[in-house]
Amino acid sequence: MSGMKMIMENWKGFLKEDETIDTFGELKKLISDIVNLKRKIEMGKIAKDQGADLLKTSLNTATAGLAGQATAIFNAAIAAKDLAKLALAAKLPDEQTAQNPYLHAFNIDDNYSKILDDRIENAFINYLSDTLKGIPDTTPLAEFDINKVLEGYLQQKFNTRSVAGGAGKKAKEIQQGIAKHTALRKSGELAKGAVSATATAE
Repeated sequence: MSGMKMIMENWKGFLKEDETIDTFGELKKLISDIVNLKRKIEMGKIAKDQGADLLKTSLNTATAGLAGQATAIFNAAIAAKDLAKLALAAKLPDEQTAQNPYLHAFNIDDNYSKILDDRIENAFINYLSDTLKGIPDTTPLAEFDINKVLEGYLQQKFNTRSVAGGAGKKAKEIQQGIAKHTALRKSGELAKGAVSATATAE
């Protein structure tokens, strides 16, 4: 079996063909699976070179093939073994999360960011991090409205004063993003995109 084929087979075992990632619990499982994969590589249960490529494919699944801040935030969540670290996506520009439904769900409206003082936005990220820890695993990502959470937070902090207009606008975008991401994953395109260009087929 060639290097490419071996990586693809292991990747399919890492994420089953019929496995979806559209709830908080499923996203937590993806992060947990990546943590376990890293542990197996460190323990020598998976060959180092093969493990490195497999780790790239799994991270590509989480980040939807994006680089930069998206990867950095997921790496923080993986290092901490904590989904709550994805709260860091709240401050990213919409354009940096629009292609990744798993980060887009936690990213507040850019116009809200322009209104908020940095200290308030940072305090909200800490609040959001704590909030994410208490969300049931069965909650669909598309039903989590980050803008509504921000509006509620501001009402609590500032005697019912808040911002408005951003709530309810992301659900469809997130649903479509998850559907697209799932289709790419099942076709193997996300895995292929992460495998080294030097890998050769039989």
